[in-house]
Amino acid sequence: MQRIMRMLVVMVVALPSALVAQQAVGGANIIHEQYLGVDRAVFAEYFGMLNQKYEGTDATGWGIYFEGPKVAYRLTAVPAESGMEGVVEVLNERVAGFQGFTEAQRQLWSTAWSSRRQSVYLALPELSYLPDDMSIETILANPYSRVMIYHVKPSEMQNFQDALARRGELDRSVGIDNLILRVYRGGMGTPAPVYMLRFHAESQEADALGRAERQAARQGIMEEWRETNRVMSAAAHHVESFVNYRNNELSRRGNR
Repeated sequence: MQRIMRMLVVMVVALPSALVAQQAVGGANIIHEQYLGVDRAVFAEYFGMLNQKYEGTDATGWGIYFEGPKVAYRLTAVPAESGMEGVVEVLNERVAGFQGFTEAQRQLWSTAWSSRRQSVYLALPELSYLPDDMSIETILANPYSRVMIYHVKPSEMQNFQDALARRGELDRSVGIDNLILRVYRGGMGTPAPVYMLRFHAESQEADALGRAERQAARQGIMEEWRETNRVMSAAAHHVESFVNYRNNELSRRGNR
């Protein structure tokens, strides 16, 4: 783990200063970790141990999401003002924490999953669709996430972003207020260019009901709204769609 984390830290530090400035201005980053081959019981024991280990400290928090029995994610938000330097700080914090593990804790870490992939995503608040009172409580109360990942053609990035922005404008024009959408652009460790859209809801049933209500509200703008979706789809050479369920008990409060 120390070697992997240090390699990622070195890669981040080596980024050009222009990219660091871009990340800091663009909004909060997230460290996005995908775990494959998860042993659900050991995985839960490991993150339960981490929660206990860091209880009462100012250690960075995280959100744990499950896609299925064998696939899980940890999302760690990094304060907007800290930019990529904040990512480095979080990774260094984790390396230091791992150095203090007992042998039993290291054993948990080594058996909780078969492989892990880390990447960094940049939040795009100007393309997101969030309630005015958005907070960690909003995320805790809406543990269901419908995730869409668009692998966009390099020449179509602006068209994709313009269409997504226009879609949001259209929804606001008809007063839609039951949509929680967070948008990210892929950074280090992701295919380029890639965009991740995370739709949050209380449950799968609530998500389906909300989608039906929004479609009804869009009747007067439906033709143009569908055109924005067509442009987004045409801009991408591949689109992934899957569902995440946040486990609030294994997550650590302190970020999204």
